Formats: sequence, C-alpha cells, structure tokens
Amino acid sequence: MDNLAYSLKTLCQHNADGSRMTQAQRERGLSLIARELRTLGYRLPDARSIKPKHVERLVRHWQETKVSGATIKNRMGWLRWWSEKVRKASVIPRENAALGIGTRSTFKGRSAAATPADAMATLPERMRLAIRLQMAFGLR
Repeated sequence: MDNLAYSLKTLCQHNADGSRMTQAQRERGLSLIARELRTLGYRLPDARSIKPKHVERLVRHWQETKVSGATIKNRMGWLRWWSEKVRKASVIPRENAALGIGTRSTFKGRSAAATPADAMATLPERMRLAIRLQMAFGLR
C-alpha cells in the first residue's frame, strides 16, 4: 500500500458519510483510483496532492479502456467526495460534460415494467372482481 492509498483509507475511515455499503464501495473505489494513478505514473504523497491534471488523466484513461459511462460517473462521485474532504473541491469541475463525460443516457428500448392491465389479466376472475369492488367503493 503506497502513501496515497493509505491516506485515502484513513480519510474514508475518519469520514463516515452515507450507509455502510456506500462507505465500503467508496473505500474500494478510491483504492482502485489510487492504484490506477500509480500505474499511470503519478506518485502522489498524500490525498491533499490531487490536481486537475490527475483527474483529467484518469477520465481519459477510463474512456480509453472503454469503461461504461455510468461507472465513470460513479467514480467521479468518489473523486468529488475526496476533493471535498481535502478542501480542494475546485479541482474537479461541477459538470461532467466539462471533462467529456456524457450527461444523459438515452433509453432505446421498451419498458419492461408491467402495466396494471397486464397484472389484472394474470389474476383469477374472482380476484379481478374483488379488486374492482375495492376500487369502486374505496375498500382495502
């Protein structure tokens, strides 16, 4: 474990924001980011050493390795949390679009959610009648 990874681990342990699952995911994610920075040739001595060039290089690396847009957005959330905790929030732009990350994902399929009519069609006749009575008279 290098200095940056250790610094990020202690930062996560001293700032318990969110649920336990969120904290665990954030700690693992920041550990991954520290490893990636190290493999990209950046040897940060401390968590407070983050700069815009590090963020830009990470995003470029993620895009080159074809990491999905949603994953990049999650990682950007971890980076923003990190920069906020070390009081360097200005290091990361507020908008993902400034770093070339898509802002919206588009849905190109059909909704998989069942409609109430579909749900009613699968019920037995007596149950459908009971539900109609409940709706008509406000019963439970």
